[in-house]
Amino acid sequence: MASSSSKLLFFLISPFFVHFLALGATAQLQMLYHLCYPNAGNYTTNSPYKANLNHLLNSLPNTRRDYGFYNFSYGQNFPNKAYAIGICRPDMDTKSCRNCISVASKKLISLCPNFYLAIAGFDDGGSNYCMLRYANYNIFRLMENAPYFFVYSLSNITENLVKFKQTRNGLLKRLNSVAAARGSPHKYAVGEELVSGILRVYALVQCNYDLSEADCNRCLDDTITLIPECCDNRAGGRVITPSCSFRYELSKFYKSSIEKPTVSATPSTVS
Repeated sequence: MASSSSKLLFFLISPFFVHFLALGATAQLQMLYHLCYPNAGNYTTNSPYKANLNHLLNSLPNTRRDYGFYNFSYGQNFPNKAYAIGICRPDMDTKSCRNCISVASKKLISLCPNFYLAIAGFDDGGSNYCMLRYANYNIFRLMENAPYFFVYSLSNITENLVKFKQTRNGLLKRLNSVAAARGSPHKYAVGEELVSGILRVYALVQCNYDLSEADCNRCLDDTITLIPECCDNRAGGRVITPSCSFRYELSKFYKSSIEKPTVSATPSTVS
């Protein structure tokens, strides 16, 4: 077993899902996970899609989106039109979010050269997290719950386990309903519940802000059903899909000052 200072302890990949375990906190953004979709085909080095994708990813962090959600496209017609979605945690400031999306844009295209579809998540071990994905088909307003990624604590709950599971799962389901019912671009919710004594569980759920209420609800429902595979007895865990995610911990990991965005999440093209 690797030491507690190791950041990467376990990694397993299949065409449909990825398990990833990361430990440790760092002030710098680190890649939590990535996937170059193996069955989606490849583009050639001089293809129009590559030019469109490069233009899109270079432009993405510079577009004015102050609420942490980017959904833009560039180019004309399948298979050469590029689509990208970037999403940050709702408590990230605009500058940190743009920086995270910029880092993800540069890293992902270098990790997945010539792949039409790719996805990656980046984290600094603190409050900054973002996910970026791109494709050559329209991914806007589309609910996709695969592939999925697991990030979890090495620590297990050893006392009041049954009560902990009931409380955690109940909290996540309640937040699911709250996030799904909120209008775009407010599709997230945070909350906490007392388990027993001084033990509390804190959680954040989030959907892509262009999803409908029904799709957001279904996506989060699907992720919650993965808890037994991911982190059933764990003191902290995340399940992340292209369209939604949840995270829970035993300490408050999100900022109390989360504010509601006030603008629309309408898809756009970049010039």
